[in-house]
Amino acid sequence: MTTYGLSLSGGGARAIIQLGVLQALYERNIRPSVVAGTSMGAVIGVFIAAGFEPNAIRTIFKKNIETLSFSWLSLLHSRHRSLATLLNVLKEYIPKNNFETLSLPLYVSVTNLNTGKNEVISSGKLFEFIIASATIPVLFKPKIIDGIFYVDGGVTNNFPARILQGKADKIIGIHVNYIAAEDTFNGVIDIAERIYQVSMYNTVHNKIHLCDYFLDPPQARKYNTFDFEKIDEIYNLGYTVGVPFAKKICAV
Repeated sequence: MTTYGLSLSGGGARAIIQLGVLQALYERNIRPSVVAGTSMGAVIGVFIAAGFEPNAIRTIFKKNIETLSFSWLSLLHSRHRSLATLLNVLKEYIPKNNFETLSLPLYVSVTNLNTGKNEVISSGKLFEFIIASATIPVLFKPKIIDGIFYVDGGVTNNFPARILQGKADKIIGIHVNYIAAEDTFNGVIDIAERIYQVSMYNTVHNKIHLCDYFLDPPQARKYNTFDFEKIDEIYNLGYTVGVPFAKKICAV
């Protein structure tokens, strides 16, 4: 039986697309045996690795919408808000704060601010490293773990596919930050988000070839990083593009 490694990019609310795609894959019995993720992809990844079905994860996110929903302006005015509330969600649904107790191996991309380098974590303090991976720099306080300052893994590696090589027969990659030409920008917030996404994409494009199956839906670009109030809409888009993607994998 073919085994699959799954790489999930960051992308904030756009990452909900990954849940819709995964639902389409699961319906065709295409399930990962190992997972790697960055930022919101790491948050989704930990629930997948803990044994939750994609649709169940959507329900959890909807129940905790206030934890996920921010805006660029609210974050800028809050003076470095933390992701402490995310810890409560993880504690509620995942029994133990340890990578080794998950149902599937999980690899989480984080950026070590002290060294300036990417790290891919697969053991130790599970909740802390999930939060670190999702900590967008400047907007959120860095996560300090054992005296080391960590921020969003997307800064240095927003698509941890390389770590999956040799760990499964095939690698499936889902990226939700499609880069297309833009004609204009509506203010400084729009420009800031564009700069952040372009910089993250530069950590992705040289890893695409590592995937046997790769999905990067252009429709993802209609959603902003903090559009979590549109969970169902984004999920349904993921399912729509996921069905032909899953059929393609099954046909091989």
